Amino acid sequence: MSKSFRFLTPITGPKTKSSGLSVTSELSQVHLDQLDCPEEQLNEIRELYRFDKALHRMFVANSEESQLDAHTMLAQHGLGLNTVADLESRWNIKWKKEWGNGPTCRIRVLMQCYDEKRRQVREMKKRQNSPSKSHRRNTTADDLVSKTNPPVVPWKRLVPYNFTGCLAHAEITYQNADNVILRIAGYLVHNEACLTSTLERYPRIPLHPHVYLVALKQLQQGADLISIKQTNQQYIDTKFYRDCDNPEVSKNFRYLILPSDTSNLYRQHARSQGIAMENKAEYNVDSWLNPQSSNFKPELHRAVLHYAPRTTKSERFEITIATKEMQEATWKYGHKCQIILDGTFGVSDCRLLLFIVMGVDEDKHGVPLAFFLFSAPAGNQLSSSGYDSAILKKLLQKWKERLEKDGGQEFRPSVVITDTDLKERRALVEVFPTIVLLLCKFHLRQCWTNKMKALKLTSQNGKGSFEAKRVISRLYTLQLQLIESSSFPYAQDLVQTETHLMEGFQTHNVWARKAVDFLKYLWETWMSEPIWQSWSKAGKIKAAGVLQAPVEGVLLTTNHLESFNRILKHDHIRSLQNGGKRLRFDVLVLYLITRILPAIFSSRRHIRQYKDWRANRFPTLSTKSMHKSDEDPGVDNASGPQANPHASLTKASCVAWLPGGNTASSSSRMATAEELIKRNLLVELKYDTGSDVLTLKAKCLSSKSLPTEQAPIAYDVQICIDGHAHCSCPDFHHRSLQVGACKHICALLLSTQQAREGKNNPNGVFVPPFWLPNNVDAALQLQRRVEQHTQDPIASSPNTVARQSVEGGSVMTNNIDIAEEDSVVEGVGRITSELMDMLECLEIPREFNEEKGSKSPGITDATHDKDLVFLDSSSRSGLNTEETLVHGRSNCSQEIQEQIRIHINHFTQKLLPELHHYKSLLDEWDGNPSPELLEVSQLLLSIHGRIGAARSTDEPTFVSQKPQASATPKTPPRASTLRAYTLLPPSPEKRQVRHQSHSVL
Repeated sequence: MSKSFRFLTPITGPKTKSSGLSVTSELSQVHLDQLDCPEEQLNEIRELYRFDKALHRMFVANSEESQLDAHTMLAQHGLGLNTVADLESRWNIKWKKEWGNGPTCRIRVLMQCYDEKRRQVREMKKRQNSPSKSHRRNTTADDLVSKTNPPVVPWKRLVPYNFTGCLAHAEITYQNADNVILRIAGYLVHNEACLTSTLERYPRIPLHPHVYLVALKQLQQGADLISIKQTNQQYIDTKFYRDCDNPEVSKNFRYLILPSDTSNLYRQHARSQGIAMENKAEYNVDSWLNPQSSNFKPELHRAVLHYAPRTTKSERFEITIATKEMQEATWKYGHKCQIILDGTFGVSDCRLLLFIVMGVDEDKHGVPLAFFLFSAPAGNQLSSSGYDSAILKKLLQKWKERLEKDGGQEFRPSVVITDTDLKERRALVEVFPTIVLLLCKFHLRQCWTNKMKALKLTSQNGKGSFEAKRVISRLYTLQLQLIESSSFPYAQDLVQTETHLMEGFQTHNVWARKAVDFLKYLWETWMSEPIWQSWSKAGKIKAAGVLQAPVEGVLLTTNHLESFNRILKHDHIRSLQNGGKRLRFDVLVLYLITRILPAIFSSRRHIRQYKDWRANRFPTLSTKSMHKSDEDPGVDNASGPQANPHASLTKASCVAWLPGGNTASSSSRMATAEELIKRNLLVELKYDTGSDVLTLKAKCLSSKSLPTEQAPIAYDVQICIDGHAHCSCPDFHHRSLQVGACKHICALLLSTQQAREGKNNPNGVFVPPFWLPNNVDAALQLQRRVEQHTQDPIASSPNTVARQSVEGGSVMTNNIDIAEEDSVVEGVGRITSELMDMLECLEIPREFNEEKGSKSPGITDATHDKDLVFLDSSSRSGLNTEETLVHGRSNCSQEIQEQIRIHINHFTQKLLPELHHYKSLLDEWDGNPSPELLEVSQLLLSIHGRIGAARSTDEPTFVSQKPQASATPKTPPRASTLRAYTLLPPSPEKRQVRHQSHSVL
C-alpha cells in the first residue's frame, strides 16, 4: 500500500450505490503528501482528520437534488468548476488523476488554498545537495543570498497571495462527461488572515490552449522559435485564436507567447513525438530499441545497426545509424568507390562525438552513408579528443559486418580520404586493409601554414619586407610543386635543392634561416615515401588506377563532409533547438532517424526527379548544355548589359594597361617594380632595331631568385613606343585583362621614366616617352590595331606555343606548358592559377605570385623521368586492380607506422625539456602527492613499460595512450523490459566551440 493513501472509518448508514464509486474509492482519503506546505502545517491538517473535523460527503449521480447541493457547496467556497480557472481564485490544483473511458471517465482532483512556503525549503535542499556546489552543504535558507555564494539566485515568492498558514484544501471526484459530482472531501474553512488577504503579486496567467496547438503544429513542420513568435503576433493582430472575442474566457488567458513558455512548448512537442522528457535520456533510447519494451520503435530499430548502452563508467555509449536509404547508397557510392571519414562534436548536451562516412554521387554531391555516435570516456576534458583508434575500429567493423550480413557480399571501399588525424587513418587501415589512403589537401596546407606561422614566416611578420616576400613566395611555390609531384626522387630533389640554396643565403638573411627550419620540418615530417604518396599527385594517380577512373575524378579534400557538417549542425539541428540549447541525445537520435536523414534523402530524390523531368522535357537543349558544361564549366552564358564584355576573348589574349594612368602612384605594382630595379633584377636592356615600331626589350629576373642561385628564372619583357607591351610571365598571361600590366612591365616602364629624369642614366642617353593605356578597353583597341598591321613578335614564344615533349606530344592547359619533365630541380616550378588563389588565401600580395617563365641561357631542362610518363599514361587506362590493392595494403601500413613515429618524435621533443623542469621541481618539493600527481606517476610507469616492450620486439607496435580494460564487457541482453543493469548517461558537456587549428602534424 502506498504511503500517500489513507482510509477512513466506514460511513454509517445505508450504502449509496448510485454514486458510481467502488468501496475503495468511497473510503480513500486525500493524498496529503501532495499538499504543498511546511511540516508544521501538514501536521495540523493530519490532526483535522484524526479528530474527524475534515469533510467527507458522497453525492448521488442520478439525483438532481444531490447534484444541486454539491454544486452549491462548491460555489460557496469558490470551488466551482468554472470559477477555479479565474485568475483571482485562491485555489490551486496540486494533484489530478483520471480513469475510465468515454462517458464513464472519472476525474479526481486535489486543490489547496494558495500556499508555497514549502517551495523555499525544497529549493534550499536542492541547492545544498547539488554535487557541483559542495561548499553549499551547510547552507540555511537565510544564507542563500550571502556573500559566500554570489551565484545563487535568492528565493522569491511567486504566488499572488501572501502566506497565511491556511489549512483549506479539497479533493473532488466527478464524472468528466457531464460534470456530475460524486464526492467532496477535505477541509473547506479558510482562516481569518486568508479571507482578508488581497492580491500582492501578479498571478500566473496561463497561455490559451489554442495558442499551444498552433505553435506545436508549427514545430512539427520544422519552424524555429523566431518564426513561431512572429506568427503568434500576427494571429493576435488578426484575432485568429479561439475565444479572442469572448471576454468571459479571454480574461483568464493570454495569447502572447513569452520566453517562459518555450520550455513547456518544446516539452509538449517532445511528448507528441513519443519522447518522455521526465525519463532519463539513456533509458529512453534503450526502451526504443528494446523489442520487449512497450515504447519500442521499429523505425529506429531498423535504422540502428549497432547499439551498446553505457552500464559501467569504463564503457561508452555507442550507436551506429544507417537508414535504408543510407544502406542502399553505401553499396552504390561506397563499395569499390571513394569515401570520406571525418568527425565533429557539439551536437548534444552530453560529451558525444559524431563521425560520418560520406560518399559522392554522380553529380559530385556528398551522400551520408553512416553515422557513428559515441560518448567520450569518463574523465575526458575535451570532447573533440575523446576517442582513439580502438573505438573507431570497433564501430567501422560493426558497420562493415552488418552491411555484409544484409548485402550478402563483402563490402570493400577502394579509396578513403581523411584529414591528418592518425587515429582515423589507423582504424581504416585495420578494418579495410586494401584501401588507398589519401590525405586532405586543405588540412595538409593548413599544417604547413601553421608551421610557417610558428616560425613567424608570414607576410604579416615581414611587414612588407622584400626579402621576406621573396623567401615566402619561394616556399609557397615549392609547396605546390611537391603536391603536384608524381616522382618521389624528383620531390626529394626539390626539397634538397631549395634547402641548399637557402643555406647558402641564410648568412645574409634572417628569413632564409627561418626557411631552412621550415624545409627541415618538411623533410623530416612529410617526405618519407609512404606519407608523401598519400598527399602527392602520385597517390592521386594510384587511386585513379584502383577506381578505374580519370585522375580528375579523385577527391583531393574533405570539403564535401565539412560542408555537410555545417549544414547538419547549423540548419537541421539548430532549427530543433530551444533558444540555441543543445538537444538531449535521445532527442538527437530520434530526430536524426525520423526527421533529418529522411529530409536529406527526400531532397535528393526530388532534385533527381526534377533533373530527369527537365532532361525529358528539353532533350536536345539538355544534351547541348550537358556537353557545354562538361567541356568548359567556366563559360559565362550571360547576355545583355550584365554580360562580360570580354567573354569572347580567348584565355591567350593578354594586354598591358595601367589602372588610373601612368604615374607611380596609380598602381600598387609600381612599388614592387621599383624594388625590382633597386635589386638590379632588370638586366640586358636593349632596343630592337629589327622591329617596325621602336621597342625596348629586357630580361627581368624573378623576385624569388636568390643571389646564390646559378640559374634563376628570367622573363622576357618588351615595351613599344605605341603603347603595346608584353611579358612572358604567367601572371601577365592569366590576369592581364583583370589587373593590367605585370610588375615586370611596370619595372621596365618605370626605368624609362627614371632615365628621362636623369636617374640611372650617367651617359645622358636619350630615352623616348613610353606609355601604356589607362584602361582595358583602350588596350584591347590598341591590340586590334597592332594585329591589323603586324603579327605579334612574341606570339610564338615558348610560353604560348606548345613544345614537343620527349615522347612526341605535350600536355597543355590554358596554353601554358605544364609537362613536369620540363621543370627544373633548381627551383623552377610548375605554376598555375591555383598557386595564385592559394597565396591570396594565405594573404600573400598578388605582386609576388610569380610563375614559371622563360629560362636564362644558363638554365637546362631536367632529365626526363620515364616512370613519371608511365604513371600519367596509366592513370586513365587503369592499373592492375589486384596488384594495386596488395601494394596499397603494405604502403598504408607503412604510412601509418611512419606517421606514428613522426608524432612520437614530435611530442618527445616538445615534452622532454618540460619533463626535465618538472623533475627538478619535484626534487625540491616535500608535500603529499595529490590524486593528479599519482595519476601522472601511473602514466609515466605505463609509458616506461610500453617503451620497454617496444624495444624487446623486432617490429614496434603502438597502442592507445589511454589504458584499456583487460576485457571488453559484453552488451547486456535486452530481452526483457525489466533491466538487470543500470544505465549510465554520457558525461555532460560544457559549452565548447571549435578553435582554429594550430597543429603542424
